[in-house]
Amino acid sequence: MPWLLQPKTKAIDYPIIGGMTLGLVSSVGLALIGPAYLGANALWPLVVIALPLEVLGAVVGSLLAGPDVEHEKRFGEVIFQIQTGVRSSQS
Repeated sequence: MPWLLQPKTKAIDYPIIGGMTLGLVSSVGLALIGPAYLGANALWPLVVIALPLEVLGAVVGSLLAGPDVEHEKRFGEVIFQIQTGVRSSQS
């Protein structure tokens, strides 16, 4: 898997780590206090809230990471290449 060896940026890592961590913790935690384990004495009736919490973790992670200036600079160039098929002279 060569994509695992590529250098990552904080704009990519923070949302992934935030979403996965909050999703894992919330799904396991809510399952442990839900009706699957505690039956009628459940503290929390729903486990389906874990997915929105995972998305919330990814959003918060991306907001904490902030914009990636390097990718923002190349955005116009990439859009131009996509729309026209012409490579810029800088590439």
